This record gives sequence, C-alpha cells and structure tokens, in this order.
Amino acid sequence: MGKPEKKRKSKVEFTEDYRPIRKVAIERKNDAPKPKDIEQLVPRRIREIQQLNEAAKLPKQKRKFKQKNSMLQLAEQYGFQKKIGEDEEQLKKRMLRETTRSIDHEMFKAWLFIHRLCNLDFRHKDYEELDEKARRKKALKILRAEKRAKLRAKNKDVEDTDEEKSDSASDDLDDKETKSRKKERQEESKPSEPKKKRLTKNERLRLLKKEEKEVQDRELMLHAREIIPFGERVDAPPEFKGKLKNIADPSAKAGAKDLLLKRVLESNSSTKNHTSSDLPKSKVSNEERQNVIKMYRQLKKKKL
Repeated sequence: MGKPEKKRKSKVEFTEDYRPIRKVAIERKNDAPKPKDIEQLVPRRIREIQQLNEAAKLPKQKRKFKQKNSMLQLAEQYGFQKKIGEDEEQLKKRMLRETTRSIDHEMFKAWLFIHRLCNLDFRHKDYEELDEKARRKKALKILRAEKRAKLRAKNKDVEDTDEEKSDSASDDLDDKETKSRKKERQEESKPSEPKKKRLTKNERLRLLKKEEKEVQDRELMLHAREIIPFGERVDAPPEFKGKLKNIADPSAKAGAKDLLLKRVLESNSSTKNHTSSDLPKSKVSNEERQNVIKMYRQLKKKKL
C-alpha cells in the first residue's frame, strides 16, 4: 500500500469580486405549467362542437358555382378542347389553323370537281372514238369469219386464192390500225413544253434594269447630237493626238514612197525657185527695207 495523498490547498484567495464556478445541473426538466383555477383550457372536441352549433343557428347560404368561360363552351360545341398547359390565345391560334386547313381542303375539292366537269366533254369524245374503233374491229372480224366459212364450202383451189386475198386485205387493215395506234401513242408520249421557272426578286430587278438600258441606248441613238466647238468645221478630218500620232496620222508618212508624181513635182518646184531668185525685184526689196529701217531709227532719235 502506498502512502495516502495529502489534500492540496488552493492557492486562490477568495475575495468579494471572485466567486468559484460551481457545477450546474445540465438536465432541464420540461414540466407543464401549473393549472390555474381561473383559466382552464377547453379541449379541442368541445370547441368543434361549439363551432358546429353556431353554424347550425346561421341561415343556409347558397353555394356559389364558378362561371365557366364562354369561349371554352363555344370551343367545346365545335369539337375543340383545351389541352393541358394551353392558354386561351394558344387555343384560338390552334382553332384558326385547323379551320383554315379544312377550308383550303374543301376549296381544293371544289376546284377539282369543277375541273373534272370542264374536261368531261373532251373525255366523252375520246371514249366515243375508242368505242367506234372497237366496233369496227368487231365488225371486221365477223366479216372475215363469214367470208372464210363461205370460201371453205367452195373448192379448195378457190378457197386458197380467196384466203390469200382476204389475208392481204386484212393485213393492210391491221397495218393501218397499228400505224394509227402508234401515231396516237407518239402524240401522247411527246414531252410537253417545259414550264417557265418563276423568277426571283433579284432576277426581276436585273431584267428591268436591262430593259431600261436598252430603251436609253435606243433614245441616245435616235436623239444623238455631235457637239462641235466654235471655230471648227464639221467636214474637217480627225486629228490624232498622243503616242500613236505618227502611226495613225496619214499625213505623217506623206511622201515616203518614191512615186513618179513625186519626181515630177520636185522638178517643177526646183525650176520655179531658180527663176524667182534670178529676178532683180528681190534685190530692190532688200535695199528698200534697209532704207526704211534707217529712216525709222533717225526719227526715233529725234523724238528722244
């Protein structure tokens, strides 16, 4: 056995401000409040009975029914019912869609009926022609059978010759009928003219612009005017300017070729020049000019 532990003394001194923390009871009791003699609680069942008695004393009120929407009633009469999560506007749009669809369908039926009535006359004619052809074929077959029966009664030689002739005639008729059938089939099988495609808005605008341009060009050609500046002639030949002047100008290469006329003209010009230079008039004119110049200078000096 060990030594017993000594009790330790607390070093904290107890003062007026300091108080040690004591252990507080953690468990809290949920006790009901004590009933008072004056305020006693009424149970729930008794309260319900009291409310029922008070309601029985009051006069009976008529039950108010919710008024149905007039639009929904009309829709139900015509076989339209409101779907789950559908508004009134959506219902209206759906009714309009279905009604327009049914109206278009009925209009299309009426158009087809009228179109058939219009084409009945042509169809009756076609059927009548076919019936006539069928009757002719039957009549021809009957005639052939009768002829063959008569020919068989006669001699074999006569029968052979007659059969060949009748066969040739029948073959000709058959050939004609087959040709007529082929022609009818070819006419029916002929491709119809291709329908014109509908033009778009841009294509229409382009066509209009082209037509306007063509009209403007025609008007320019009809009412065209050449503007000629002042001092020029209408009959004057064109003048070439720029880099191509020497190439395009016909007068630029004039006299380049050695022609007989060129030699004749040169010889004539040389003789004329010689004769003019030999005349004494040219010398007189030069002397007179010099005298006039001298006189003019003298007069100018006097004025100054």
